[in-house]
Amino acid sequence: MPSHICYNALNYFMDPKTVRQDHISIARKVDNDERVTGSEISGHKIGGRIDNAIVLFPDPMGATGSSLVRALDLYKTHGTAFKYISIHCIVTPEYIKRVTQEHPDLRIYAVRLDRGLSPKNVLDSIPGTHWDQEKGLNHKDYIVPGGGGFGEVMNNAFV
Repeated sequence: MPSHICYNALNYFMDPKTVRQDHISIARKVDNDERVTGSEISGHKIGGRIDNAIVLFPDPMGATGSSLVRALDLYKTHGTAFKYISIHCIVTPEYIKRVTQEHPDLRIYAVRLDRGLSPKNVLDSIPGTHWDQEKGLNHKDYIVPGGGGFGEVMNNAFV
């Protein structure tokens, strides 16, 4: 749904001939303790080369970063984009660390940074001041405080 909304909106203020919506079927992989161990692509439809394009990833939640890293890895086999941008409602410090380490060319925009499991002194500081101590994921890699499973609610996909 987020990608469809962005696709429709972009067609209003850009030349529709320059806007396309690709699809990647990707899901997180978990271990027996329900911790995220990575992500798996089960299929995709990417409409050709991405050379000099702006590739936009509208994704409500950025938790571990495993899905976006895999999506970027896949896109980069289709050329070199002018810019890679992700937009989110909520992200975690763990997400930012992982994605920027593996894809430093990604621009991340988010409404909120959830770091609810950080120590009190860290929570009382400006985000990024104690980057090595900021924590937003619980033992099952769910965002704390998070949006109460908004990704699942938006996609009617409960795990």
